[in-house]
Amino acid sequence: MRQGDSGLFTMRVHGAPDGSITVEAEKADPDPVSNLVCRITGPGRAVDVAMTEAGASIYRGEVGPLPRGKYAATLMFKAGDSEKVLEQREFAAAGSIPADTAELRLRPPNLELLRRLSAATHGSFDATPAIIARHGGQTVAFRRSVDPWLIPVVIVLFLGEVFVRRRYLGD
Repeated sequence: MRQGDSGLFTMRVHGAPDGSITVEAEKADPDPVSNLVCRITGPGRAVDVAMTEAGASIYRGEVGPLPRGKYAATLMFKAGDSEKVLEQREFAAAGSIPADTAELRLRPPNLELLRRLSAATHGSFDATPAIIARHGGQTVAFRRSVDPWLIPVVIVLFLGEVFVRRRYLGD
């Protein structure tokens, strides 16, 4: 004897760690069906999920992450404007954890670490703007890269070489 509901289908709802929901329906007999849909309804939303045949007498549908809350999954045949309800199951969605949850946890600054870093780099911790802008007497030297000039110089040299070869050497 088959385990499950007494109707034509047995419906199961599974939640994944990412918040997505998988609805699985098992048919009592092996005859294939078409137009099988599961409607997920909840707070302010209704989503129709097409159920596709995943095996002998097993139909599966998936819906993306749902916000936390209580929902109802209604399995039905849907053809045009007519709908025939077969099975209904209530479930709760845990919701997905937002990607920035760890970032949004506020922590106090590690002042001791900042003090040690400033001492190790011969800087000052919590310096006033006057100390920051004070001239230290050191010369600031900077180097400029010649990389932006190399390609134009190579192009000019190449064109000059082609010009000399064709003009004077008859190549």
